[in-house]
Amino acid sequence: MQFIRDPDTADPVSQFEIVLLVIDRSGAIPSKENPFVQLDALYREILSSISPKLWPTTKRLLGFLICQQRLSFYIANRIRTLRGTSLLFGLTRSVMYPCLIKCHSTVRVPDWKVAHEVTLGILHASFADYLKDPSRSGDFHVDNKDAKDDMLFRLLEVWNICSGDNIPTASVESMWHRYCLKLGDKTPSRTIAKFHTDLFYDIVYCLRTSMPFIMRAPVESPILYPQLRKVHMIKLCYYFNGYDLRTFADTLVRDAHHVNDIELLREIQLKDLKFGRLDWKEMSPGRAHYWKSSQSSIVPDYILNRPRSSTELKTFVSELESIQKRLPEVKVVVFGVVPEGRVAAFRYSLTNQPDDSEDFMYYVIPYPEESFE
Repeated sequence: MQFIRDPDTADPVSQFEIVLLVIDRSGAIPSKENPFVQLDALYREILSSISPKLWPTTKRLLGFLICQQRLSFYIANRIRTLRGTSLLFGLTRSVMYPCLIKCHSTVRVPDWKVAHEVTLGILHASFADYLKDPSRSGDFHVDNKDAKDDMLFRLLEVWNICSGDNIPTASVESMWHRYCLKLGDKTPSRTIAKFHTDLFYDIVYCLRTSMPFIMRAPVESPILYPQLRKVHMIKLCYYFNGYDLRTFADTLVRDAHHVNDIELLREIQLKDLKFGRLDWKEMSPGRAHYWKSSQSSIVPDYILNRPRSSTELKTFVSELESIQKRLPEVKVVVFGVVPEGRVAAFRYSLTNQPDDSEDFMYYVIPYPEESFE
């Protein structure tokens, strides 16, 4: 029905005639083996109308829409909006709309005025099923794993663009805003500027939640690993909130055995850590612990502590050294390939018999190359 009511065509009669023509031309009769043969013919007709020059980008976007259905917990809603998706994939709206307009009957494509509010989405589950099944979609097949890898690749690539070698840690967010301006409005409204700010922290969140998938990527992966090896982890961790820091440290400690690349990750003990290069600005350490805001609170919260002055840093380091003396054999995971951008993560129990993650204190400490002694 969406195909027949397509507002861009504004001619439901001719659209209905196309449906009848497609069914007649296919000459196929639904069977138990292929009950959707006529629907497949219609989807093939829709996708065949897309220019071959645009199809690779359209396919990439459709892959992202399929991928986000399965990974909705890991992908913040702002990234799933039309504007968010365009920024993730580095596409202007003058590219986005031509790539998606022919799919209007199968994909929700909002107007640009609400592109920061309304998510892109596949309208019919049958369309996603068609794309994922190579026996049905043929040349239009969208591989779910490839789509997920492509999404993770873009998260890493965009982060690396905005946090390059010569970009100070505190300037990464402003570089992100410059990146957004190149792809969108040159003079964004306050609403859009705030959207860009919120989207930046959504990117950080998605990188953190996606880290288990990225860490498990094969070393020889031609897509993910080259980008992962460029990530300056100190800069990324600088923008974590309390929950991000806690989950990142917990993931590294628990999943370290899944990573075989010693250049990316290695285990040491707390007694081996050195704190001489820490400061309260570019090399600021952080810790997070559980705190329940009220008796009625259901979702656990984690308080982030970072030193904000030289005095606070001195106290922070003193506490680290005290823990180091008491618990010298606590496992520490050093993570990152960029030598000057590595971090060390660990946790230690706040109780004699910890039951879950809420019973630990979590730390992420800048640990650049010079500390590898």
